[in-house]
Amino acid sequence: MEDSGPDNYFILGTNKRVSQMGKGDCPFQFLQLVVRDWPCFDDETWDDSSNRQQYNVPAVSGERWSVTHCRKQMEWHFKQHFGEEVKDRESVDTLNEMFNTISCYLLPSPGMKVCESRKRKWDGNLTDVDEDFTRFIDVFVKEEVFNEPVKVNQVLGGDLSPDSFVTVVETLVEAFSGMEVSALSMVDAISKAKNLVAKDESEKEYKKTMEKLMAKAKTGKKPEELDRDNSAAKCLCF
Repeated sequence: MEDSGPDNYFILGTNKRVSQMGKGDCPFQFLQLVVRDWPCFDDETWDDSSNRQQYNVPAVSGERWSVTHCRKQMEWHFKQHFGEEVKDRESVDTLNEMFNTISCYLLPSPGMKVCESRKRKWDGNLTDVDEDFTRFIDVFVKEEVFNEPVKVNQVLGGDLSPDSFVTVVETLVEAFSGMEVSALSMVDAISKAKNLVAKDESEKEYKKTMEKLMAKAKTGKKPEELDRDNSAAKCLCF
């Protein structure tokens, strides 16, 4: 993160309409900012005894940091941009209103051959990937991705199902296409995503209702009865 902090990641700091579209809870569950090529591991952060005391880390022994030192620096850096001492609160507060949980994870460089893969004609050989990068990816997957049981994600209170996932994601990605994102485009995207999730839930409920009705009709239904049940199910579910 640069000095401008979350503003580089989130452009709606002046408009809270999106965050106000949820019903009691945040519209989204989790935002993780993953930064690659982080250059500051092994810097002077833990030379300061007050920093070590605050984050409960021991003094660095040897030339290289442990994973614990690196993870604690991630917390330290995140607090610089999202902590209570941040003075420019508008974007930070808006993000906190939109997501239940926000965190960051910092990855070292995968190595020059990978970073300049086109110039150096990297063929995808994994032995060329820096071992620290591989180690951090392993920690990330184990501790961040699979640390908790898989949960159903929601968009504005509605479950995000496999049927609606692609369309919802495409709608949200479209709002961020290009370098300029307007508040209206994001609000419009969130509205569309909410409608898509609601439509998906209604269709499933309609199908379930009709299946129950047909299960009771052992010998089938007359066309007029089926039309009547269909209309009633639509009114109930849509």
